[in-house]
Amino acid sequence: MDPVKQLKVLMFQMARNKLPIPPNDSLWVAFWTHGASMTDLIDSLSNNDIKYIRDENIINFINLISILASKIVSLASIRGLKLLDWPKNELLASIRLLTRLLPFAFEINGHDDLITNHFNSIFWSLDAFNLGSSNTFLHSMLVQSGGLSS
Repeated sequence: MDPVKQLKVLMFQMARNKLPIPPNDSLWVAFWTHGASMTDLIDSLSNNDIKYIRDENIINFINLISILASKIVSLASIRGLKLLDWPKNELLASIRLLTRLLPFAFEINGHDDLITNHFNSIFWSLDAFNLGSSNTFLHSMLVQSGGLSS
């Protein structure tokens, strides 16, 4: 199966799973290792697909956005690698998917507190990156990826 179809299948599985998927679940890794181009993502994940995924399981949709943002931060925090060894494909995959999904997060109705609180802690708070932060989700993602030491 090609990477874009695999990604689409994973996204629909994520939507149908009624329980929140833990941040350390191996499912998330596929979202930054898919290797799809932006054109492929736009062509294969229609607006209606993304809205369905978002509306079917808003928590996992927002967690995916959070995990992608955390992955970008953790990749930017890697030190000591030569440029050729740096995981630029993971960065591109994360940015592409985040770019595709983020506009749909701001269309969510009825969950304003959830969106505001979650996105404020991810995108607008430098405290999220301190070791003593209360944002244990983001902190654990950064530690797991090697962006911070535990």
